[in-house]
Formats: sequence, C-alpha cells, structure tokens
Amino acid sequence: VWLGFPQIQNSDHFIPIVMFFFILSAAVFERFHPVQPPRLHRFLGYFGSLSFSIYVLHVPLLYATKRFYPAAEALFRLSRYFLGDGTSLPYFSLILLCLFLITLVLLADLSFRFVETPLKRLIKRKFSSRT
Repeated sequence: VWLGFPQIQNSDHFIPIVMFFFILSAAVFERFHPVQPPRLHRFLGYFGSLSFSIYVLHVPLLYATKRFYPAAEALFRLSRYFLGDGTSLPYFSLILLCLFLITLVLLADLSFRFVETPLKRLIKRKFSSRT
C-alpha cells in the first residue's frame, strides 16, 4: 500500500506519479525556501537546461529500451545462472530503470552541448547580423 492507494503501487503509473511529486516538491522548495542552497539551485538549473533534450530523447530511448529488453533480460538471467548472486528479477526492472535514466541524462547532456548550444549560437549570430 502506497499512501493508502494500493492500486497505484501496482500500476504502470507508480513511477511517473512519484517523479511528479519529487519534481513538484523540488520546485516548491526552490520557490518558497527562504535560503536557497546554491547546490540545489545549480542542480535544478542543470536539469532545466537539459529539459528540452530530455523531452526529445526520452521516447526514442524508450523504444530502444523496449526493443532490447528481451535481450537484456536474457543476459541478466544468464549472468544470474553463472554468478549465482541470488538477485531476484524484480530488481532487474529497477536496474533497467536506473540505466535508462542515466543514459537519458548523458545523451541529453551531449545533445545540449553539441547540438543545442551550437545551434543557438548560429541562429543568434545569423539573426543578429541582419539588424
């Protein structure tokens, strides 16, 4: 039972709901906290700059993850067979989610640095020279 709602924890909407409340609480903390910690401000600013790249890249990465999920699951089962670590398969979904989020942030960072920023400079230079 999660916050008195057993149907939420077992649904496909559990992780988006938790992430929504995390982002909402971080935004409220950022806005109304009397002393804004500089690390939190930098952290939220960093993810704010990556937000468009994350928005653009999450669907293709999600499809790639779904496409390779059976192969990844087979490798995980094979490694459990040889290593015998006793890890249960539900943890595999958590591991896959963490790998997905790490990969998404890394790809978004690369996209922001090497695609968005140069394009912004090019567009700014192109339109500022006309005036």
